[in-house]
Amino acid sequence: MSKLATILGIVIGSIILILSMIDYQQGQFIYAFLNWQGLALVLGGTFAAILVNYPLSQVGCVFKGLSKVLTSEPASYDDVIEQMVHLSHVSKQKGLLGIENQIDMIDDSYFRFALTEMLIYQDIEKLKQSLDNRLINMRLRHLSCQEV
Repeated sequence: MSKLATILGIVIGSIILILSMIDYQQGQFIYAFLNWQGLALVLGGTFAAILVNYPLSQVGCVFKGLSKVLTSEPASYDDVIEQMVHLSHVSKQKGLLGIENQIDMIDDSYFRFALTEMLIYQDIEKLKQSLDNRLINMRLRHLSCQEV
């Protein structure tokens, strides 16, 4: 999901909501929709129900996830491929330990983790299992936040 699509969805949804509150026969805004007590009741009740049903740690991750959706840029595949090509040249010249000095310059956290694990595990099956576990745990964390 892109940042532009998220912002566009929020803007279009808000415009549709506002346009539905206009009385077109009289040409005026219907103020019955702006009931502050009703808004406080709905939002407060929703927030209270969320706090009752979910642990506080999960509620906090919703705000963190929302900020990531609105502020972070998706990784560029071209940049990752360039980094992989560069690291393959480094490993060809200096061996696997030559990559160790380059790990801190990697932006993508999963790619950085994969390189670190590659230096630890010499067995390809153990490395694959470690990376799969990391992906599964990350997906479970994201799903628990999305559920809220």
